[in-house]
Amino acid sequence: MSNRFTQYILIAMALGIIMGALIFNYLPDMRAVLAADINLIAMLFLRLIKMIIAPLVFATLVGGIAHMGSGARLGRIFAKTMGWFVSASFVSLLLGLLMVNLLQPGSNFPGTLPDKAQSTGLPVSAFS
Repeated sequence: MSNRFTQYILIAMALGIIMGALIFNYLPDMRAVLAADINLIAMLFLRLIKMIIAPLVFATLVGGIAHMGSGARLGRIFAKTMGWFVSASFVSLLLGLLMVNLLQPGSNFPGTLPDKAQSTGLPVSAFS
């Protein structure tokens, strides 16, 4: 069954490439209109996906917690999750600091930076 879906996806990709080439070559004045229409369909599809993903993730988490059993087991999993989160954040922070100190991005910037007192023309407000 999944092999058939893979074939459908590959056929749809090939048809999309062919249609794109035909529209590009034979309907140059209709490109913008067709692109706007296709963009509308694509945005609708993505919003439908987003609408389904949030409840699905929520239901999966609630179901997983409900089948967990005891509170002690849930606490151990929470502690492991927080440990992984904190350690991954720490490693990514160290990696970022290491790369910035080794590569020094922006050190050879050829232009001059404006003075701090110079106005940029952008609206600026104080922190509240």
